[in-house]
Amino acid sequence: MATYEKNVNRIVVNGGNDLQIKFGTSPAWESLGHIISGKINDKTDNIEVVFADGDGVDLDGKRKVTGEFVLAQTSKSEIELLDVLRTSSFPMYFYNGIKESKYQEFYFKEVKIIADMELAISGNELQKILFKFSGVPQTANVAPTPSTDLPTAAKSHATATPVTGKNKYYVVIETAVA
Repeated sequence: MATYEKNVNRIVVNGGNDLQIKFGTSPAWESLGHIISGKINDKTDNIEVVFADGDGVDLDGKRKVTGEFVLAQTSKSEIELLDVLRTSSFPMYFYNGIKESKYQEFYFKEVKIIADMELAISGNELQKILFKFSGVPQTANVAPTPSTDLPTAAKSHATATPVTGKNKYYVVIETAVA
């Protein structure tokens, strides 16, 4: 296991803002718009096991990966695209900005869009769409080849070597800033 030390270069002020979904088997990535804010929840519930003597221990239970993004675009095409996305599951990519002089990208092999749109409309504020998703676990750890599996706009797209992930939901890809 790696040794971690305090490093001010790991403090992140700004993230990226490019969210894309892939339709079908051809490289037909579709931008869902610019991200205002978002979060990924990667949580495992616990199972309490109580022994015959009354002592107990908590064990890892079911893992669940979900997320939500607040998108800036609210045109007819983005709103209608969300209706299309509710019908199936898709690969998802987003650029998460520069971390420690590296581009950071997330690739989900498969996400299911949660049918929950919230269009915020008020006064002089920016209109926003709330986009929610749930990761679909795969049979093996996610391992995309950026040059074929990621959108051409991906910072790591020139990489022809598969990137091996550590889990069955998503992989974090980091590429040195050119």
